[in-house]
Amino acid sequence: MTDLHDSVSKNGRPSSPADTWGAAAWGAGNADRAPVPLPRRLVGRLVAIAVAIVLAGTGIGLASAFVLPAQYAARAEILYEVSAEKPSKFLRQDRGLTTQLVTLRSRQVLEPVAVGEHLRVEDLSELVSVSVLDDSEVIQVEARGNSRETALRRSKAVIDSYLLAAQRNSDSGAGEYLRDQLGAVQHELAAARAGQSTTAAALADREQQLLAEVDKFNAEQSAGPRLLTQPYQVDDQVSPRPWFTAVTGALAGLLVAAGVVAVVARRWTSR
Repeated sequence: MTDLHDSVSKNGRPSSPADTWGAAAWGAGNADRAPVPLPRRLVGRLVAIAVAIVLAGTGIGLASAFVLPAQYAARAEILYEVSAEKPSKFLRQDRGLTTQLVTLRSRQVLEPVAVGEHLRVEDLSELVSVSVLDDSEVIQVEARGNSRETALRRSKAVIDSYLLAAQRNSDSGAGEYLRDQLGAVQHELAAARAGQSTTAAALADREQQLLAEVDKFNAEQSAGPRLLTQPYQVDDQVSPRPWFTAVTGALAGLLVAAGVVAVVARRWTSR
């Protein structure tokens, strides 16, 4: 039944061998047919459309730089001299400087500034950035605002809050305790020497030990953070940058243009 059905044409007449061979030849020729090339006129139009889309994207990106609110920045540098007793440079940076970077962005430092700026701590944190400069012991603090004056004010406030927090954290009472102990020992030593006491030698050794601990404590305190560069304004706005938005718009336009050209070319060649 299948062979008989295949041998009958659509109009009810039996198909001849010539018809069968012709259909087979047409199918083979259709399968091997090359895609239809794009006419030159169409190629020219596609190029013009692509260029127009890229230019439009560039213009939109450039225009957005003048429409979006401008942001300005102010910067300051802090020198954090880590203790010389740290065994390696890696540990000095990892434990010392990294701790200071975290402290600068902590709530302890930013909350007083946020209250003065009438901002949430989370919002202020997005406007403050900190980094270590060129594998050094210098920390750069940058604060941003919608005007140069606002950025400078925020930068000063963050620096002041950080230095105050660093002073509070370092003042744990250890220095005062050592100085009190030293004073008491020196008083006992003077009395022992005046009375020719046998404990004078032991008290003298204790005095020298406390003096060494006080010197060590003072050295560690002096190795803390100190302001290296006063907050200063950055001349140019940091966001948005016209060249950046223009390049971004051009790239977006290029992607759109490539998609349009690909769709049109695919439809034409599949005709």
